[in-house]
Amino acid sequence: QPKKINRGFRTKDLLPVIFAVTGSSQKFGSEYVKFGMVAALTSMRLKDIYDLTNANLDRKYWKIRFVQSKVRELRKAQGSNKENQEVVLDVHEKLKPIFEAIPADKKGRLFEVPSTKAVTTAFCKAFRDSNVKGSFHSFRHALATTMLANGTDVKSVQDILGHSSITTTMTYLHALDENKKTAITSVEI
Repeated sequence: QPKKINRGFRTKDLLPVIFAVTGSSQKFGSEYVKFGMVAALTSMRLKDIYDLTNANLDRKYWKIRFVQSKVRELRKAQGSNKENQEVVLDVHEKLKPIFEAIPADKKGRLFEVPSTKAVTTAFCKAFRDSNVKGSFHSFRHALATTMLANGTDVKSVQDILGHSSITTTMTYLHALDENKKTAITSVEI
């Protein structure tokens, strides 16, 4: 049975988790914070952030270009020859200092963490310590819900998330039903 996913998170709801992750490791705590910030402000999956290199980062126009690992793995498993669609994301202003601190000639991965498993473990602990029920993937859901709540059109959110079907993106709209109730009840005559 599939896990019930909380699509009602907003990005600001997960800030305590990002700051709590520093306590997970003296050596890697600050790298985990960078991971959380990138996830919260790009909607990228853990594996995609882990695999980021300078080749993915356009520092002139501040774009991140990558093929989603989930899509690559799915096509590989299906034996598909279909070309993988590249996702292009604008780098949020708050992420620029993080990327600027990484040398432009750095070889290999941008972030110095031991493994995706280590990041997952650190964030599981941070979610528990923050009393927030979620997982690293919650950052992706929170950004989608936040963008939609702020009036971003569904097609743009679909492109940012890299969904092939707009139906998938539209599952985030139900989280906004509470906003509609608040709007209606706020009207007085």
